[in-house]
Amino acid sequence: MDWIIKKVVDLLVALVVSTSSAEAASSIAKVTWYGIYDGSGECTASGALFNVWNPHIVASKELAFGTRLKLTNPQNKETLCVEVQDRGPFVEGRTLDLTLAGALELNTAGVGVANLVVEKKQCFIPAKWVVEEKQAECGFTQVAWVGPKQYRR
Repeated sequence: MDWIIKKVVDLLVALVVSTSSAEAASSIAKVTWYGIYDGSGECTASGALFNVWNPHIVASKELAFGTRLKLTNPQNKETLCVEVQDRGPFVEGRTLDLTLAGALELNTAGVGVANLVVEKKQCFIPAKWVVEEKQAECGFTQVAWVGPKQYRR
């Protein structure tokens, strides 16, 4: 009789988990990282300066620039909020490209291709990383956002 109760509880838990994950619109994605040769200072496809040490930059072929995602490594439960600022990866079967710093934060840098849980949602990025430096040669004005103040160069 106890095993029947246990089976019913397991089914109810599975139902609740699947319902909550459907509401969060999460999916599993194959994620890699880029920037080993320190492309810092080069323009991303959105016009923002690429910084290999900014963990909150991500490249996507399909999502709009500015889209925020919450990434979770199911192996260690580490999470990271990222913003789409570049295009890629350009290898079939891969969905997102993190910076090296992002891969280090999620502990996936040594893995190569990692399966991460991706949730499309607004999430918090610390003010020191909310930087939109634009390069003049990319056709943008250089603007640095530091917290609530804006500085023009």
